[in-house]
Amino acid sequence: MPDIKYRHLKEIIKVKISEGLWLPGSRILPERKIAEEFKVSRVTVKKAISDLITEGLLERLSGKRGAFVREYENVLGNRRLIGVAIDDASDFFGATLLRGIEDYLWGRKFLTVICNADRNFEKVEKYFESLFVNNISGVIFSPVIDKGYVKNNLKIIKFLEQKKLPFVLIDRYIPGVMTNQVVSNHRESSKNIIKHFFSMGYKRILVVKGLKCSSMDDRLQGYMDAHREENIPVDENLIIRVNDNLIYKMKYPHEMAKMKDQIKKAGDFNVFYALNGRILNAGISILKSLNVQIGRDVQLAVHDFISNPVPPYTDNIPHIVQPTYQMGLKAAWVLLESMKMPENGTVQVTLRSKLII
Repeated sequence: MPDIKYRHLKEIIKVKISEGLWLPGSRILPERKIAEEFKVSRVTVKKAISDLITEGLLERLSGKRGAFVREYENVLGNRRLIGVAIDDASDFFGATLLRGIEDYLWGRKFLTVICNADRNFEKVEKYFESLFVNNISGVIFSPVIDKGYVKNNLKIIKFLEQKKLPFVLIDRYIPGVMTNQVVSNHRESSKNIIKHFFSMGYKRILVVKGLKCSSMDDRLQGYMDAHREENIPVDENLIIRVNDNLIYKMKYPHEMAKMKDQIKKAGDFNVFYALNGRILNAGISILKSLNVQIGRDVQLAVHDFISNPVPPYTDNIPHIVQPTYQMGLKAAWVLLESMKMPENGTVQVTLRSKLII
């Protein structure tokens, strides 16, 4: 029992540090108060603190009483700049992801290459000074979506490994590759939205996927899972594949025409399920051109948040909301932990999305 209490107390302290409740440089509660609050002995508290000092999370400071959360600069020196690469910081998803990353890093005296200036002169000055020094200490990035997804992203990962730069993948991963990563549960959330429509009596669900990547593949797999669990046969004609890079903002008429032909050949369907916002906007335009009455003939669903929706899209349409801000926070935490204690190995985190119906 004492050993269980000791391990449990260590985890509690780690969580308080990782979630920012006890900040770097701050003094933790006195041993007596920790013992009282968590109903353990002073011996258990001393052992837990001693171990965390050995692990580098806490430290004793000369001339000061108590234990302190170790400052990152004591571990990493003056390396204070983090590189962040995401799809598009101007859309809602990218901006929210970046905000989560930056909020966590800025609170711990780290700076990002991409940032929101917040009209803060000191902050902007610090960014420019760090960029001039060009001493990047870690990277957070979303694997790039395009043809050659696995091969080309592996080249990026290999480069980071050769340079010994700690990194974390965010939102997407590379199948079969063990790396630090923070993603959401694309497969499960996609299955849930399909099962919602099944429960309402809709059985013919057209799904439109984009270019190959882990999130797109997982969402499609969730679609397949729902059919299997409900014993509903999958009609391959109802699975359409498009190059969503080419239909973005509908700049490439030939890809839109190709998508339109596939929709016409799919046969009857009563739900149009887009696996991201780009696809949904294109789909709405095509359905309207085919004189399909959206909301009457065909229902809409999307696994995404829509930044600039095409009418008649509204938030009342069933959709998936990812924990975007939390994903950014967690990715930044994983990166700093891996920089501070690389011997702890790979960390892979999956966060739960929310179904809005």
